[in-house]
Amino acid sequence: MPFIDFRYQDKRYREQTALGDTAANRKRLQKVLDRIEADIAAGTFDYRRFFPGSKNAAKFDPAPGGMVGSATAAVVALPSAAASAPSTPLFKDFAETWYGEKEVEWRRSYKTTLRATLDRALIPRFGEKEVGQISKADVLAYRAELGKATAKGKQTKLSAARINKMLNPLRQVLNEAADRFDFRTPFDSVKQLKTKRTDVDPFTLAEVKQILDTVRPDFRHYFTVRFFTGLRTGEVDGLQWKYVDFDNRLILVRETIVGGEEEYTKTDGSQRDIQMSQLVFDALQAQFEATGKLSKFVFCNRLGTPLDHKNVTNRVWYPRCCGTSTSSSAGRISAATPPRRCGSPAARRPSGSPVSSGTPPPRCCSGCIRATCPTSRGGMARPSSASSRRPSAPSSCR
Repeated sequence: MPFIDFRYQDKRYREQTALGDTAANRKRLQKVLDRIEADIAAGTFDYRRFFPGSKNAAKFDPAPGGMVGSATAAVVALPSAAASAPSTPLFKDFAETWYGEKEVEWRRSYKTTLRATLDRALIPRFGEKEVGQISKADVLAYRAELGKATAKGKQTKLSAARINKMLNPLRQVLNEAADRFDFRTPFDSVKQLKTKRTDVDPFTLAEVKQILDTVRPDFRHYFTVRFFTGLRTGEVDGLQWKYVDFDNRLILVRETIVGGEEEYTKTDGSQRDIQMSQLVFDALQAQFEATGKLSKFVFCNRLGTPLDHKNVTNRVWYPRCCGTSTSSSAGRISAATPPRRCGSPAARRPSGSPVSSGTPPPRCCSGCIRATCPTSRGGMARPSSASSRRPSAPSSCR
């Protein structure tokens, strides 16, 4: 087993450890030795703090009157200020340091999400604790509390996926602190919660046709492209004409819109070329006549700026899909993914998979195919003659 060998007050001391003789443990002990030598040089070395079970520690314990009880009695006990100084920084301070060092690696949207998690959840809970004093029990207790919490605006508990996302920043901060300040991370052997596999309940081609026949005319081309290309919301909203290759019938996915800002695609793998079907080709040709000279974006509002996906979802998709007003919370679907059944679990089909390949687009809401649903066949007003006119530029969804 490895040991620590050092000199203090002109004497040599050797302390045995219970660690195995591995490269990782030797590296760990070297960090401890570096801290010991730094404290000795600064005159603040506390033998018992480093080796509380050592018989040598008694030689340097303060005796009554503030003097140490050994032959080296000339050495005065450590000042109380030094003895009470925290050995590791507070969580709130180290979290800020960690965030500042890492934010250059992150996308703008991820920084916003992570900042909110730190400010609203982690710092209020752990901010006043030293990172080295946060234990595994603290982490597990916090996870248990999250498991009992109710999701915002819902009657259900937080999902396992949501809990994992909230704990990930805490894990990263404490793992980094453990590496820097040489303590065992409290996340050691703490695994992420298992998430349930979700099922996809896709639209049929007949339902897709019904939706496209009855959706607002100025958004028909928008939903045609979404249904038959597999583009993500940010990708279709950020699609620019320079990335539409009519000659080769390709859509080049290169940029996206996130939080109203132009961004790089979600991952490097998201950079791809999508072959246009005839339906998509015709829709984009017609859309070019409407917005080709108005904006660099394929789908835009009257000002030429990208569509706001929340407006599109609340004022175009929800009314068409569920026959509900925007104030209703029943049967809503996520604007972050292609349309799906409102009552079914969210699941995105593989990006870029056209309907013709055998992967139909997702559904919207189970009520939309029932006779009682206002948007179902027989209960829905047929498109007016205006729907056959050439669509104008998509409105601002006011």
